[in-house]
Amino acid sequence: MALKIWQIKAANDRIDQLEAEKAALTKERDDLQAAIESNQTDVSKEAETIQTQLIEEKATSAALADGLKKAKAELTAKDLEIAAATKALAEKDKEVEVKVSRKLQETQASIGQAGPPAVPADKTTEPKAAPKTGFSRAVSAIAEQISKAK
Repeated sequence: MALKIWQIKAANDRIDQLEAEKAALTKERDDLQAAIESNQTDVSKEAETIQTQLIEEKATSAALADGLKKAKAELTAKDLEIAAATKALAEKDKEVEVKVSRKLQETQASIGQAGPPAVPADKTTEPKAAPKTGFSRAVSAIAEQISKAK
């Protein structure tokens, strides 16, 4: 009988030990399950945050691309303006040369010096005439100088 009591006691101790292990494992399992659920919640929140940031960055990128297109268009327009201004300045240089030549001729005529042949008048003020040959241009220029000198 002592043997039976000893076996029952050993069995009860073993049962208590297994129940303690079961409780420890159950607690560990519950803790791990709570950690997994917490991580899933955190991961979901982080994924939503990243998705929102991605959408914002796409919008920013699109806005920057539009701004770049507008800046390129403005730059092209400014380049065209610069080219037109450069062309206008080049034409003004020719006009200034003609005006200076005329002024020189007028000054020489007023002091009685004979100058080079006259510079043709502005295209806007002179009606278009048939092109003159070299001799007729020289005669016309001399006649004009004589009439100015009087």
